[in-house]
Amino acid sequence: MRHLPTLLITLALFLLPLAVAIEHKFPTDWQSRLYLPEFIVQPDYHTPLFTTGIFLPSVIRENITLTASHNPYLLVNTTRINPLVTVTVEPGVKIFAAENTALVVDGRLFAQGTSTLPITFQSNEKHPLNQTWLGLMAQPQASIDLQHVSINDASPAISCLPNSHVAISQTKIYRGSVGLFQSQTPCRLTDSFINGPTIGLVSINTVPQVINSLIIAQQAEIITSSAPTN
Repeated sequence: MRHLPTLLITLALFLLPLAVAIEHKFPTDWQSRLYLPEFIVQPDYHTPLFTTGIFLPSVIRENITLTASHNPYLLVNTTRINPLVTVTVEPGVKIFAAENTALVVDGRLFAQGTSTLPITFQSNEKHPLNQTWLGLMAQPQASIDLQHVSINDASPAISCLPNSHVAISQTKIYRGSVGLFQSQTPCRLTDSFINGPTIGLVSINTVPQVINSLIIAQQAEIITSSAPTN
């Protein structure tokens, strides 16, 4: 009997590879996994549409103008526009964002396309699992002016934080989890179209300003709430 523990350990070591092999062959019959998940090689879904182009810096410190002749522009990390700095985006410019990046505006973003040459912000990922990015964020005292712009796969597409100024006109927002997010200060949405996000507009402590615009969402067009105040 004193050799029984050694026998059991030997038997377990012998049977474990057999059990793992059976588990691989009949994966749906097992309620829990015998081997560690990191042993399984997961497919790499990160496949960028573009690997070369004009890379936007992490901080924009002086006034610049983006032109269509230099397309594509790549947002590979979150980019911040400093206070008192203006970024002007000309018609036809295309900006492609890596997963989980954002364009944070502390200064001014002035993006005016045309009906024939709209400005596009979209994910730089081919695979749907990696296409979510964090959109345009208007910080307090910042200004965003958009006309004839298309924003795709961002969540939220545009964030309007307290005391910011955001005017959105003739703009299209597609997919993502939230089209617009606003807190205390509303985004002004005019002659625009939001299609496909889970929620079209989230408004906290402010009244939405939606003028001659259409919102089509999977769960709710507009959600409003009042945060508790101390």
